Amino acid sequence: IFYSMFGWQRTADQMWQLGDQLGRGFLVGATAGRTTLTGEGLQHADGHSPAIAATNPAAVTYDPAFAYEIAAIVKDGLRRMYGEAAPGEDPNVFYYLTVYN
Repeated sequence: IFYSMFGWQRTADQMWQLGDQLGRGFLVGATAGRTTLTGEGLQHADGHSPAIAATNPAAVTYDPAFAYEIAAIVKDGLRRMYGEAAPGEDPNVFYYLTVYN
């Protein structure tokens, strides 16, 4: 779990290395969204980290709107990475989820 606003800006090289090393797992970007930290100013309004994450071919990026969606995404991620991947699915991926307050 990391601060989504600055996470991909500061760690993008490490995320590319994770993909190059066929790493798997979940990366959770906390306090995402344009309205989560409005009192902190626009520099803390994250709406672009999913777009940055989508440039990495090893990252499966989701921006779930509701809590129940997180359970479905994690279940699918566990199946894909550690269970039986569907034909044509690469199991060597990591999931990036943005979550809100």
